[in-house]
Amino acid sequence: MILTLTEKDYLNTLLKDEEGRVLYQINTPSTVFGGRTTISRLEDETHQDIAQFDWNTFSADELQQQGETVDAKVHLHRSGIFSLYVPSAPATRRPLIASRLRKREFFASNGEFYVWKEGRNGLKLDPARSAGLRIAEYHVRSLGILSKKHPGYIEIADGGLPILDDIVTSFVYVEKQRQSRQGVIKSAAYSAGGQGAS
Repeated sequence: MILTLTEKDYLNTLLKDEEGRVLYQINTPSTVFGGRTTISRLEDETHQDIAQFDWNTFSADELQQQGETVDAKVHLHRSGIFSLYVPSAPATRRPLIASRLRKREFFASNGEFYVWKEGRNGLKLDPARSAGLRIAEYHVRSLGILSKKHPGYIEIADGGLPILDDIVTSFVYVEKQRQSRQGVIKSAAYSAGGQGAS
């Protein structure tokens, strides 16, 4: 399955399948003081909210699913190499997302552990216990300069279909972290360039 983002802004977009059917909506009315992102599944003319992220400026981001609210992330180990994961809910519950360098880990609703990995042109999702067994891959939008022009899209293997809600929900968090990190890197490079020129 392929889910294509209809908009450049991944926090305000629809996700369509190969037949053009809208399966998910990601909506973020405002990012002032963090904001809230709601992820909804659209099926048989029904609109069901499956998750919400509260992006908090002065406290930890929160993930709300099925009436539960959890911390959306776990702090990195001091070395920046290993993550410390202390689950606050059984693995059979909804995902609690952790971070590790350029990896993001979560327990899906099927009780299995999965890892998002940041690549050169997007994100890749594998089962934690079966490295290389690709479950999903996010391809960032291409302007057609170095490769064929295309919108951003998530490519999902058959093995990922039972946890599709989990994949979409975790993608939103991981992509936000990836873009935030890239923004910091670009700002640092710009500042370094400005200092060098002065």
